[in-house]
Amino acid sequence: MNTFKKIVIASITAGTIALGGTAIADRGDGEGRSAKMVERISKRLELDDNQSAALQSLADTMKASRQAARGGDEGAGRGAAVLQFIEGDTLDQGAALAALEARAEAMRVAAPELVAAAATFYDGLDVEQQEQAREFLEKGGRRSGRR
Repeated sequence: MNTFKKIVIASITAGTIALGGTAIADRGDGEGRSAKMVERISKRLELDDNQSAALQSLADTMKASRQAARGGDEGAGRGAAVLQFIEGDTLDQGAALAALEARAEAMRVAAPELVAAAATFYDGLDVEQQEQAREFLEKGGRRSGRR
């Protein structure tokens, strides 16, 4: 496999892991869910201590990037953010656009660190573990019908 192909696969995998982890950690108790996710992945892939540490680092980086994108406004929720733009008779387009641009910029700034953390984790896996990770991602994170 050539270098370009490896980079593309690693980038896609990192992005998918990041999005999946963000979706999981975004539901309610972020700390508890994140810890459970790391524990479950560690067991499923039979990670050693170094690999588990890299996975934990990835989870922490995802959490930090998510908080940065939200502007540290974890408690207010999405509804409160939208309400500030529709307080008047019309949608405050300028404020809404500025808020979206600020979030996009926060994600752009966090992206290199997030990709590096995902690459450190993925590149630290052996071939069998990488295959298991790809299979999991191909299924979309589903647990074979057990929900």
